[in-house]
Amino acid sequence: MTLNPYRSGGPLDNDDLFVGRKDEIKRLKEGLNKNQSFNIFGERRIGKTSLLFYMREFYKKDPLAEFLYFTFESITDEKDFLERLARALKMNEWETYADFEPVLEEKNIVLALDEFDKVTNHSGFSQDFLGILRSWDTQRMVKLLVASLNPLMVYSDQGMLTSPFGNTFSTLHITELDNEASLELLKPLEKHTFHWQENWAGDVLVKLSNHPYWLQFFGNIAFILLEKDKTATLAKVWDEYTLASKFSRGTSHSDTKQATKKTGEKIVDEGKSQKKKNFSWPFPVVAGLFALGAILGAAGGTMQATWLVFIGIVFIIFAFIGSLGNS
Repeated sequence: MTLNPYRSGGPLDNDDLFVGRKDEIKRLKEGLNKNQSFNIFGERRIGKTSLLFYMREFYKKDPLAEFLYFTFESITDEKDFLERLARALKMNEWETYADFEPVLEEKNIVLALDEFDKVTNHSGFSQDFLGILRSWDTQRMVKLLVASLNPLMVYSDQGMLTSPFGNTFSTLHITELDNEASLELLKPLEKHTFHWQENWAGDVLVKLSNHPYWLQFFGNIAFILLEKDKTATLAKVWDEYTLASKFSRGTSHSDTKQATKKTGEKIVDEGKSQKKKNFSWPFPVVAGLFALGAILGAAGGTMQATWLVFIGIVFIIFAFIGSLGNS
């Protein structure tokens, strides 16, 4: 039995299914060689952490460089980060930021800081912390790869950072894969499972676009099903994926888009239907009363004024009843 190469969640920690990102990797390598730091940003599950892990594997092959990865998803405050950094640098003692600088100066350090959004509005991190990181960068003590949901300059504009990296960092926006990389990500299904048909990949991309997380999620479901079931169709695989994806933080992004569209259409249709129901029924009655009043008015005499008053009262009553229906 072939080992399932897909992951249903979490970043990739090896390069077996790390596809695409050639331009991004080239830019990172060239920039880091020139002591350029980067702010890597993009939506959740788009592959920022996987890209950092790829760069970590790349730097393992360089005996002169040291790649240190930290995620602020688990770091509680400024002191916690510095203690972790001291352990990574094999520092037995430290008291202030200044104690780190001689060690950093003698090493070629790439410092990857993931989930950095949490720093921008966390009381456990001071402005000194941000200023020191920037100082280490500008003095070429470290090269920083800072990953965040939004560009760091956004937080500066919101007043969350008084010492932003915006004017010293290059920004790298991570988006969906291109078609070539997406098709490559589905290749193991064709290679290792029963009767995967090549044209199925195009159908999958139409529904999932080129989002790496959901392609991985689909691949995981499809691999399990197709490896053991020779009769499984793409429709069956898709049903299994749709069901499973709804348990992954709610629903898939494609399902969400469809549900939002359908909900919007339903609201519009219900609104139109409600308007028809609330406003159409009084008017035939009122129009009939006016017609009767007009006929009697044409006959002349004192009855004309009486009928016009009567019609006005009836119209007010029906209008009042109609307003109750609207509420």
